Amino acid sequence: MRPGDVVDKAVLTALKDREEELTGLLGDLIRCHPVYGSEGQRAALDLLRTRLEAVGFSVRMHSHTAKEIASSAEYVDVPSLGTEFADYPDRERWFLTAERVFGPGGPHVLLNGHVDVDFVTAPHDWAEPGLWRSGADRDGRIIGRGACDMLGGVAAYVQVLTTLVPHLSEARGAVTLHLVLDEEIGGNGTLAALLSESDRRFDVGLIAEPTGGLVCDRTYGFHQFSVRCFGDPVHMAFADAYDNAHRVLADVIRELEELDDWIAGRAASTSRTRHVMYGVISGGSDAAVPAETCEVQVTLALPPTITAHEVTDRLAARLSRLTGVRRPPVLESYGLSFPGSSHDDARWCDTVLDSGRSCGVALARGDFPSACDARLLESAGIPTIVYGPGSLTRAHSSDEYVTREELTDYCQVLALTLLTLWSPGA
Repeated sequence: MRPGDVVDKAVLTALKDREEELTGLLGDLIRCHPVYGSEGQRAALDLLRTRLEAVGFSVRMHSHTAKEIASSAEYVDVPSLGTEFADYPDRERWFLTAERVFGPGGPHVLLNGHVDVDFVTAPHDWAEPGLWRSGADRDGRIIGRGACDMLGGVAAYVQVLTTLVPHLSEARGAVTLHLVLDEEIGGNGTLAALLSESDRRFDVGLIAEPTGGLVCDRTYGFHQFSVRCFGDPVHMAFADAYDNAHRVLADVIRELEELDDWIAGRAASTSRTRHVMYGVISGGSDAAVPAETCEVQVTLALPPTITAHEVTDRLAARLSRLTGVRRPPVLESYGLSFPGSSHDDARWCDTVLDSGRSCGVALARGDFPSACDARLLESAGIPTIVYGPGSLTRAHSSDEYVTREELTDYCQVLALTLLTLWSPGA
């Protein structure tokens, strides 16, 4: 803690005293279950609006449809993701903006968070019936869909901002909060919010995605394609191994694993995460007949220093040299492609790390190994830090949770970071 800074001590004490409010707000958000197509999305935004207005923030609820932003190069064609999104172009969407302006001379900080959560596709895999929308506290774990990704971060934003209000009489700068929908389906909510304020200048952005104690100034891109394999369906009694497209697929999977290692060697990341995922395989019509074709769908998670083009070129070249196959596998267009993000302004990341040291929270600089809305902020010229409570390993999983300790630590670090940025002479 900065020596003699009474405000810092008072804020940290207030945050500790209000811990039950924080977990209560998170529980309420989880129980809204703000999944696509539900009334819970508007309910969650209304709940947050009420909390912010109560302490004097200037809050606006914005309404839009996809048609209003579809001309943007950053727009994501959500209906292409599946039939459940067929009504997306005509469905009313919302986002919330809240603002507070302090004295002149300090940075304008943009806090971005998404309120939408992923679908619960296997409710019976959760430890208890209905746990997925309970917001229950089990031994210090707040459990439910979105607890980690990222309702915990959103609740922490609101808790910190409402706690700071009485302590900002000398602050310099401004804060804007964007609370959006549709991050889980491409990011159009953040795009709409940024387009609505295209004449505003923000000095730094922060996104509270779960980072597991990492402060990230680099995020990975998200790129999809498929690999089609070929066989020669002859009578099973006379079939050779490579007459079966699935046998070719086995070689392709070996090459995908090699590709994952190759990318990791070039990523220069502080931690090892997967870069090549292949979760969908299809093909064949009869277990007794060699498959004529089969397909594997692939997703790449790439740091900004590695392009999807160089990765797919390398894979295609290696597949063209496979031996024994009747016909080399081919790469085909499939799915979505988002760039990663990065910036070179280390002071923002350093400020967060210093704040962690000041309140005894162990943090480290690292990469966020997934796509997120940071790419949209950075495309708008806003250097962005991704740092939030919880771990990405729990996102979208059964029994998803964030711990009280993670929330408390995050609130302390965020509060000290903002106080540092807005302090006179900072």
